[in-house]
Formats: sequence, C-alpha cells, structure tokens
Amino acid sequence: MRLKLLIYLLGFLAILPQVHGEKLRWDWRAGDVYDVTLKSNVDIHVTTAGQQLHYVNQFDVNGEWAVEEVNSSHIARIHWSVQRIQLASGQGDNRLQVDTDVAAGNEDEETVLAALQPLLRKRFELLVNDQARLSVVKEMRPSSGADRRTSSKPDAQAKAIPAVFNSEGVAGAFKHVFIEFPFNDVRSGAQWKKQHPLNTPEPADKIEYEYQGKTTEHHRIAIQGEVEFSQDPDQTVKVKQQSLKGMALLSLEDPQITKVQLDLQLETESDGQQGDEGKTKVIHRETDVIEIKKRLR
Repeated sequence: MRLKLLIYLLGFLAILPQVHGEKLRWDWRAGDVYDVTLKSNVDIHVTTAGQQLHYVNQFDVNGEWAVEEVNSSHIARIHWSVQRIQLASGQGDNRLQVDTDVAAGNEDEETVLAALQPLLRKRFELLVNDQARLSVVKEMRPSSGADRRTSSKPDAQAKAIPAVFNSEGVAGAFKHVFIEFPFNDVRSGAQWKKQHPLNTPEPADKIEYEYQGKTTEHHRIAIQGEVEFSQDPDQTVKVKQQSLKGMALLSLEDPQITKVQLDLQLETESDGQQGDEGKTKVIHRETDVIEIKKRLR
C-alpha cells in the first residue's frame, strides 16, 4: 500500500510545472564601452534656533567605463573616466549653476569650474567579476603629458562637491551597481547581502537585496536598508528616523545593470547649548539615479 502511494505521489509531482531559478550575471566583454550617468538630487531642511533654512542641490556626472580585458575567471578590468560635471546649488538669486562644458558667467562660477576641471582628468581602474562583485578600485597615475596644473583660486564654494573622485568615493558611488549577485540560481523573493570586505572600516551599511522576478526586459532587484554612521563620542547627532529604498534593473537581452534608483529620507537631531531651543533638526531627502548604456560597436 505504501509503495503504491509513493508511486502515485511521484507521478503527481512529475506533472506539476517546474519552477526554475534565474542565474544573475553580468556579461563583461573586452572592448565594450558603457556610457554612465550619475544624477543626485538633494533637498535639505534645517531648523535651528527658531530659523528655517532650505538647501537644494543637484549633481550630475557623465562618464564612461571602458572594459580593457576579461580574464579566465570572468574578472573584468575596467577604466572609469568622467567627461562632464554639472552642479546646481541654492535657490532664487543665490542659485549657483555650473557646467564643465559651458564657460563661466561670473566669478563664483569660475571658482567652482576651476575646482571641477582637474577632476575630469582623473582615471580609475576597477576590477569586477561577472557576479558584479567589485574587488579593487585604484586611481591611475596621469600620463606624462597630462596637464597637472591646479587652480590657486579659493575653493570654498566647491567644498560641497561630493567625494566621488577618489578610490573610496568611486566605490561608494557604484556600490548599488556592483551588488554581488548570489552564486546559485535565485527565485522570486530570494534575498542576499553583500560581503563586507575585511579591510573596510566599520560601520557597514545594513543593505539587503531581494530578487523580485522579471519583466519582459529586466530582472528586478529591490534595495532596502539603513545607512550606518560612524560613532563619535564628541558628536551629539542622533538619527531620529531613516528610510533607504530603491531598485536595480538587470537587462535580460544583454546581461548588465542598466539602472539603479535610490531614495533616502533621513531625519537627524543634534543638541545645542540652550536646551530644546538650541536643538538643530535636519530633514534630508535624496534621490540618486545611475543609468548605464552599452555603446554599439
């Protein structure tokens, strides 16, 4: 009786539709070039000592990845360079707007452009495997004929430029592009976290990725978590609440991440010298979008 039941059960299972997993990989090929666009929009409200301040900043970077080689272990050596930077800060009459492709219109714009122009000559090398794991970022030395001049103009207004022009900044800018796909196949609902490099100082962001299936064109990967901040006993800044959510799209036709969007909302409070009236409250809203498009050969 038990044997008959087992045979019946196996037969029943055999006719059920099989649910196959998906293997998430990035198809790196030597000679490929990707156009990369990073856009950041930041809206900050500050309340302190009865005053309210509002800051609006936009930062756009256009650059390229050139795949120099791909070895037998599917590790790609990529060169990252920036061709154009656009920066807008402030509102109304105090709004400052610069574009490295456009000549300065006044002294303030000239000061910021003088700080931005040397950044266009920087080059970085990245090592990334087909699981989208970034293992190395290093700044490349300028060629002997490169223009190494730096401006002597004050750069006070340029201090707000995000630090995406050193090795740590590049790794941070692309951390949700290189999200370390799982080694095994995944099904809808599968979750994973990136490995935390041993040589990276704590704290690490608490970020989790979730595979949400596919559309006719993309695999969809949800991003959710919290940003961790360094603990400094001399600082009194407290995170009251935060939310980090986003989505990454992996192309089906030509396996690569094509778009990442992140939305961050952060509320902090710091103590002042006059009790509750001296507290400083900051509400930070930020949307970051990275778009990646492979050039046709």
